[in-house]
Amino acid sequence: MKLSPAFLAYKLSSAFSVLAPENLPLSGTLELPVLYQTGSAATAHRVFLCTEEQIGSLSSLPEESSSLFLLCTEELPEELPAPVSIAVKSSVSAVFSFLQELFWTYDSWQKELMQARLDGKSIQHLLNLSLPVFAHPLMVVGMDFSIIAAASEEPSFFPEKVFGSLDATRPLLLSLTESSEYASVRDLDGWFRFPDHVTGLGSLCVNITQHGQSAYRLLLLDTKKDLSDSEGFLLEFLAE
Repeated sequence: MKLSPAFLAYKLSSAFSVLAPENLPLSGTLELPVLYQTGSAATAHRVFLCTEEQIGSLSSLPEESSSLFLLCTEELPEELPAPVSIAVKSSVSAVFSFLQELFWTYDSWQKELMQARLDGKSIQHLLNLSLPVFAHPLMVVGMDFSIIAAASEEPSFFPEKVFGSLDATRPLLLSLTESSEYASVRDLDGWFRFPDHVTGLGSLCVNITQHGQSAYRLLLLDTKKDLSDSEGFLLEFLAE
């Protein structure tokens, strides 16, 4: 599965000290990492791991905007040298192992989802497969807010914290349907973030269309306040 530069930076920062710009691309375009060989050309859509000693040779490469150079260094620089997109304070071997495991995890998830669809598994099954990958509650709802399927590490999370009884949630649902935020995203394509001041819980969302109209919505709920926009492309894949 192809991962995005922003997602790689997000995941790397959970294990290493990382220097990366905030505007890294969010789309999944990158394939398995390789160790950069001095003097070789830059292949499209690859992650190249390089050392400080190789920086000089990198600067003479023709620009290949679809690839990503990741610098492994003993000390993070004050700014990123061209054409490096991410710098990590660690050894090449440690970063390479981390990225290999990361790509393997998402490749396996992709294959499991595809096989599940071929086997005619339910939406609930797809969410259950995806819960360990996202580590946040997932649900698919109709545009009338009926829950089609839901998955959470806390079995009681959804009835107690999201919708609950009809009487208790009627004011929330009414305010939600009448909000300008709800109207502005009802027919959006691609992932979007829905704010917590409307529902009390922020989320990343993707609308699912049927007969040319938004019929369902996939939600990834921000229960830990650490949900990253860099996961949006993964949610789009699950919605598909």
